[in-house]
Amino acid sequence: MNLQDVVKLLRHRWITVCVTIAVCVLGAVLYSVLTTPLYQASTRLFVSTASGSSLAETYQGNRFSQERVISYAELLKGQTLAQRTVDKLGLSLSAGRLQERITAGAKPETVLIDVDVLDESPVRARDIANTLSDEFVVM
Repeated sequence: MNLQDVVKLLRHRWITVCVTIAVCVLGAVLYSVLTTPLYQASTRLFVSTASGSSLAETYQGNRFSQERVISYAELLKGQTLAQRTVDKLGLSLSAGRLQERITAGAKPETVLIDVDVLDESPVRARDIANTLSDEFVVM
């Protein structure tokens, strides 16, 4: 099949090509208009222990923190912290619904926890992420 064959095929099937393009464009427009945008706010937490008086104590404290961040990440996604965040911000959604919008994970071999919050409002996503972090530190 060469270029002339392609042009000839398009001439004979121009209606099919135009209808296909129109349907695709219409589908994309409808999807864009009907889909609610989601915004993501992120925060990063640093987990530490009290510094030791010797290098060995400092190393042990760092290892202890690395082991704890996985548990802390689970706490950040938990019911208790979600309920405290809902109460503090006066959100209209349930703690369970808020939990579905929160992801938290520990970075391997570090003492860092990344927390992401999805919401329809960028301001509310930011407020939830900040409050979640603040409430976690107090917890």
